[in-house]
Amino acid sequence: MSAWSGWQLPFTLYLAVARPADASLPENLTLAAVLHLAAVATGAAMLRTLVRARPAARDA
Repeated sequence: MSAWSGWQLPFTLYLAVARPADASLPENLTLAAVLHLAAVATGAAMLRTLVRARPAARDA
């Protein structure tokens, strides 16, 4: 999803700011923001779980 958003962002910003009469936004921005926030939160939770599951390194 991030690669799609990466190239789509400049076009979406242009459409949001300039608002040409014959153009419409490519997606529902509220829904896209919610989906991205959910993905980031899920990734952070998975990272936290993986880091906690890793055994602590012992000094040799």
